[in-house]
Amino acid sequence: MQKKIVVGMIVLVVLGLVGYLMGSQYYAERYYLNTEFAAVDISNLTQAEAADKLKESFSQQTINFNEADRAWEPLNASDLGITIQADEALASLMSEQHKQNWLFGAVTDTQIAYAPQELITIDDKQLQEALTANNQANGERFLPTDAKISYSETEGYLIEAGQTGTELDNSVLKEQIIQAVLNQEVVEVSQAYLQPSITADNPSLVQELEQIQALTSMEITLTIAGYEEVITPEMIYSWLILDENGEYYFDQEMIYDYLGTLNDAYATYDDYRNFTSTLQGDVQLLPGTLGWSIDREAETENILNDLAAGESVTREPAIVGIGYNGTLDDIAGSYIEVDMTYQMMYVYIDGVAVISTPIVTGQIGTNTVPGAYAIWNMESPSELTGFNPRTGVDYVQPVTYWLAFDYTGQGIHDANWQPTFGGDAYLTNGSLGCINTPPDIMAQVYEYAYNGMPVLVFQ
Repeated sequence: MQKKIVVGMIVLVVLGLVGYLMGSQYYAERYYLNTEFAAVDISNLTQAEAADKLKESFSQQTINFNEADRAWEPLNASDLGITIQADEALASLMSEQHKQNWLFGAVTDTQIAYAPQELITIDDKQLQEALTANNQANGERFLPTDAKISYSETEGYLIEAGQTGTELDNSVLKEQIIQAVLNQEVVEVSQAYLQPSITADNPSLVQELEQIQALTSMEITLTIAGYEEVITPEMIYSWLILDENGEYYFDQEMIYDYLGTLNDAYATYDDYRNFTSTLQGDVQLLPGTLGWSIDREAETENILNDLAAGESVTREPAIVGIGYNGTLDDIAGSYIEVDMTYQMMYVYIDGVAVISTPIVTGQIGTNTVPGAYAIWNMESPSELTGFNPRTGVDYVQPVTYWLAFDYTGQGIHDANWQPTFGGDAYLTNGSLGCINTPPDIMAQVYEYAYNGMPVLVFQ
């Protein structure tokens, strides 16, 4: 009995050895049981058979896409040019399994799984064609927006968060598709959206906001002719320039140009004026020396100083010219009116005519030049000098009172040499451009006059 048991055991060992040898020979060129490659079962297949099965499996796969607000048609792997180049990897896998006992794969429940994403390729052209077709059906995509600094009237300067767009990062989408192919999943397209390159927590953006807040935490209010113009933080921000070293400075040319717009709105220099005259009613005054404007050079410097101080301020701007009185009416109620048509002169003080006198203006050829002027020099006595183009000789003429109102030599003065004033006297005995005034009246005019007083000369 014992002999029979021994013989039986020998037979079993022999049979096992034979089976093992046959298995070893069988799996010498085949993959062991429970072997997967890229989620495809290649157990008991030769390398060539495994390669064919992989290609067939990939070519038959359907890829499904999911994206909110966009409809996607399922795509076959062939539509995207999906291929797998697994020859080297399969050969390596075959070599690796020879280091193990083939029985390991037959008796274990453990699968040898491979997910070689780097072996799967997607044709870029075919992918783009698929995306273009989807865009044609659902509308174009839009790019993400970076986080940026913006201005709110309620919150001031703040960082506005960037927004994810719907434009796709094709490299990320390809990875999504490959994972979907390997794991039999749906492609979640939104995970491949391009992301903002600058986010709200970007250190450079945060630092920039801090700089801007420090530079724009104020207002400058300019009071001009009774009106207020406010330089807001938003305007101040628009003047900021970031240099190559990451430092901010204010663009002086932009400030200068802004002051130009204020001059366009308020300045009276070189303006035509409508004026209600004593005898002619409404007349138009030509530009002359009367008028003012913002001194753009000086005021640009003033604004830069205000910005450097960093504190809100209300003030008048730097003014250049004659006639600024805090209103747009630089004539106001006190002025000298010269009506050349009627050869009359009037002096108004606070809207009341205090002097009315005939005069003699320039003779033809040395005409008085009309315009809105202002007294800039007063002398008593004075000596008038110049060249007389009618006689061709220089002259020196003493006068008791002299009121200069332009920069070419025109003025108002007494003229004791004139036999008559008013009427047509200027036609035969006119001046060289000045306003000849009766000596006794001129003394009164001089008493009322002051530097800056408007002198309005018209036909």
